Amino acid sequence: MLRKIKGFTLIELMVVVVIIVILFAIAVPAFNHMRQRQNLEFSDTLTEQAVVADVVYTPSRHGLGSGTGFDTHGDLSFTDMKIDIPEKYAVVFKCQHGKFIVTGKELWDHLAEGDSVKVFYREEYKMIKRDGDTERHLVGYDFLNVEKDGMKVLSREAVGHSSE
Repeated sequence: MLRKIKGFTLIELMVVVVIIVILFAIAVPAFNHMRQRQNLEFSDTLTEQAVVADVVYTPSRHGLGSGTGFDTHGDLSFTDMKIDIPEKYAVVFKCQHGKFIVTGKELWDHLAEGDSVKVFYREEYKMIKRDGDTERHLVGYDFLNVEKDGMKVLSREAVGHSSE
């Protein structure tokens, strides 16, 4: 007489655990990103007159180069390494709040050093709760667009902002 065993095999349980781990690996970063965005607030779109302070182009570089590295024994040594640097385009705008450094070939193609433009941006605030009160702290600027001679030049890849 055969007895019927109730339950799951070890393989079935491991498959379920792997599926749960994959779901957590996807869900946790998305959840953390949503929590960070929840604490951010943006102002209305602001405009400001600016001057193109610099137009920068960095050519791509591919090939071999030498540099320092660690050998298989953990000692510091000179070694050949592969260099793969993509080309970059950037425009630096100087305005009342400091400088916007914006990447993108589209802006680089349409603007030259010394051009007078109108910059569109939003102020980005982080909301911090302390003792039951919520404080707004300016953390940066979200570059939206630039207008030259009444025509908009689209670009949204802001890489930084520095106040000077």
